[in-house]
Amino acid sequence: MVDGLLTMPDDERQIRTAPSVVRAEVVDGGAVGERYWLHGQPMPMVGRPCTCTAEKLLLQLANLPSPPSTWCWTDRAENILEGMRWFRSDPNAHAASVVPELDSWLLQNPNSWLIVDGRKNRIPDADGRLEEILRDLSTTVVMIVDETNQAHPFPPWEFPL
Repeated sequence: MVDGLLTMPDDERQIRTAPSVVRAEVVDGGAVGERYWLHGQPMPMVGRPCTCTAEKLLLQLANLPSPPSTWCWTDRAENILEGMRWFRSDPNAHAASVVPELDSWLLQNPNSWLIVDGRKNRIPDADGRLEEILRDLSTTVVMIVDETNQAHPFPPWEFPL
């Protein structure tokens, strides 16, 4: 004890480490990146995209205390969900154009959420790198899917309230 304070020698302190964000290789029957998630995610976060059905996404956003500005990345205006802005996608775009396009959008909308329309080939696949690209974006990403109980690259968004 030093001056009434408890101290611990440096060599006896517990070192805390954060989980690594390094990608783990997942191979499941030849489908890399397609996973069945045992647990959902309570909130989408930067670097931690999640999936949600269109109907549930609108309910989840309505439950937030302060709904964010949202942009729906999809190929046609009729696919945009209520209350969202359209970020036009070209499913046939060259893979090299995907990252610059997303970076440009992000510079113009730094506090917005990107809602990715993952239903029926409405976004470019970026030569199989789309999962990595979406994880590396410095914004919150939610992917719209038809069913959350199928295999997807991200866990489902399960708002705890």
